[in-house]
Amino acid sequence: MAEKSLAQSAAPLGAKSLITVVSAIVLVATEFFALALAAGWAIAGLLELGDIFEYIFMAAFSVLAAWATVRFARSAWRLEGEHRDS
Repeated sequence: MAEKSLAQSAAPLGAKSLITVVSAIVLVATEFFALALAAGWAIAGLLELGDIFEYIFMAAFSVLAAWATVRFARSAWRLEGEHRDS
């Protein structure tokens, strides 16, 4: 039974599912990176740390945004694959 479910989840997505997953990933990634840049700008500005620290905060938060985007993309891809037959 486990082999069958693994084989089904490895099957390629249909065109409609692929468009849905890619669209959701792009939307969420845009939101994550906008949040990362805004948070870096706001924290550095609030603490009056200057431009260098602003860019450091933006870079650090962007790494977190990239990690969150990859986690979301993997989950979305897996879940869409599981529910394509339903």
